Parts: sequence; structure tokens; C-alpha cells
Amino acid sequence: MSSLHGRITVSNLTFNYGVGPPALDDVSFTVEAGTSTAIVGESGSGKSTILKLIYRFYNPNSGQIHIDGIDSQKITVDSLRNHIGVVPQDTMLFNDSLMNNLLYAKQHATQNEVFEACRAASIHEKILGFSEAYNTVVGERGLKLSGGEKQRVSF
Repeated sequence: MSSLHGRITVSNLTFNYGVGPPALDDVSFTVEAGTSTAIVGESGSGKSTILKLIYRFYNPNSGQIHIDGIDSQKITVDSLRNHIGVVPQDTMLFNDSLMNNLLYAKQHATQNEVFEACRAASIHEKILGFSEAYNTVVGERGLKLSGGEKQRVSF
């Protein structure tokens, strides 16, 4: 798949992790390209499961997920994951420099690519303000950064 516009349609999605009641039962919604959508619910209501299914960590028991009208099951996992990024609420950072954490997703990225990604995530100027800039060590799990800064680095 060479490009995506970003429309995601979930239709009659049902899924369970093997035993017990379904984690999702007949869920349907559409996320339009270029919009932000919040998935809200109680703990255990299936919010994370929906993301895992969209990202193809699992396949649904029934129902479909379409990306720009294409059944996600017909898109290779590699191609799908090259076009979709997921930032969980609890980010994972290593006790290393910002630059090394940023390079984790794309190890051979150039410095300019990292800077552009950080500009797009609105964190570049903040990083430049740190005493060690991109060489700043973030601490275990990003302890030295605020919650918002951790999420922007994860973007």
C-alpha cells in the first residue's frame, strides 16, 4: 500500500481473547481522515482491544475493519504498521538520551528527520531548551519529562 488517507471504518466487530465473554460485541464506528477521535469507556470495556485489532496484533472473531475502504485483512501487517502510529497513554521511554529514544522507532533516521518529526510533534523547541538538548538523558521510563513531553517524544 503506497499511501493512506486515513478513514477507518469498524463494522460489527466482535472479539474475545479465547475464553470468557467477548471483549467487544458488535461494535461499529467510523473515524474520518484528518480528525481526532476519543474512545472512552470504563476499564475493561475494550478501548485498548480496538486499537490492537486496528493495528493487527489480533484478528477479529467477526466483523470487519476497513482502512480507506480496504479490508484490513487484505493489507500486509508491515504495510499497515508503516502507515499507522499508535501512542499509548502510558508511554515507554528508556533511561537514555532523547536522541536514542527518538531513534528507537527508526534506527537509521537522519538527524534532520528526527528534528522534523519533533517539530511535527511540537517538542523540538522544548528539547533545544534542555541543558543537553537532544543528548539529555530522560531517566527511567522518562521520569525527568512531564507527561505531555513524554507523549510528544513518543509521537
